[in-house]
Amino acid sequence: MSSDTKHPKLLQVYNISTAANNDVIRQLFQYFGRIEEFQVYPILVTANTKQKVAYIRYDREKSVLVAQHMTNTVFFDRALVCVPATSNNIPDEETALQNSAALGKRALPSHVVNKIEENEEGQKMLYTIDPTLTNLGLPSYPPLGADLDPEKIEETRRTVYVGGLKKDVDANDIIKFFNTIGEVMYLRMANVTEHHDCAYCYIEFTSQTSVPQALQNDGVEFQGQPIRIQHSRVPIVKPQQKTNDQAMEEIEEAMRRRDKGESDRRGSRTPKDVKKERRSRSRSPEKKKRRENEDEKRSRDKDTSSGTREKKGDARADTGSGKSLVSSDLNRGASLDAVETTLRERLLAKQMEKKRRGSDEMDISD
Repeated sequence: MSSDTKHPKLLQVYNISTAANNDVIRQLFQYFGRIEEFQVYPILVTANTKQKVAYIRYDREKSVLVAQHMTNTVFFDRALVCVPATSNNIPDEETALQNSAALGKRALPSHVVNKIEENEEGQKMLYTIDPTLTNLGLPSYPPLGADLDPEKIEETRRTVYVGGLKKDVDANDIIKFFNTIGEVMYLRMANVTEHHDCAYCYIEFTSQTSVPQALQNDGVEFQGQPIRIQHSRVPIVKPQQKTNDQAMEEIEEAMRRRDKGESDRRGSRTPKDVKKERRSRSRSPEKKKRRENEDEKRSRDKDTSSGTREKKGDARADTGSGKSLVSSDLNRGASLDAVETTLRERLLAKQMEKKRRGSDEMDISD
């Protein structure tokens, strides 16, 4: 295995909305580290462009490992797919688009099968067969139009209708509740008026396997009243374009969720871990006193150095060598007492050498 594969620094991002411009995409992913190289394909977006794909090379491997967790984050009108590249070299546009065609497209699980049949009225309809629903005694998927786009079919089969909600319900509370069943990718609240008895919404899960789990909770009590959970007959209508301000709000929300997840992981320490950390940080009275003595000696050493700089040129040069000595000895873990003693001995030896030379010169002149 090559070193590039072992230490990937290149991130591939698929299924990017064509409404997202390059600056917004870059701004989203620069939160995870310094970007060395950035490329988005296709370079020229046309009416036939289905998605964009980005290649982002970071300066550190860790940035790629963190950024890949942006997978399934809804960005503009679709969920991102982020995976480390097998090589640290950014491919050409043709190769990149070929790779994205497979990775950027979602598909139903292998045990879920679509088939087209005629109904009683002779119309061709698409039926989705999921053995899990049958085994659990749950309602089958409702038929869809045979000419419906395959991507919309897949989205619809991951979506459920939720009714019987309170009119003042908070969408975040709904997401929090359904995240206990399966990961929620998208939620769309329906517009209700005074003529409606209750509110309702549509929830799109990340995985189709969450749908049977959700249907088993049909009739469960939520905020004091039972709710209805049924198959959806339509996919969630997502906005096709957003302003830059809306896009930035979505980026900030995604980052807040990521930061909250990291905070939760850091906060998941056991009481034993916290006690151990506190114990490691505590100092005994002896250590505290020794630390105070070292600070005092460091302060005296600083005063001595300041006074030495006011002396003659040869004394200043000697102080410079003493400064290097202090630095090297500290790196070796020597105590401050030994450093200070060595410094003073060198200064004293220098002075004695000067006196000796002066005495020798006097003897010669005599």
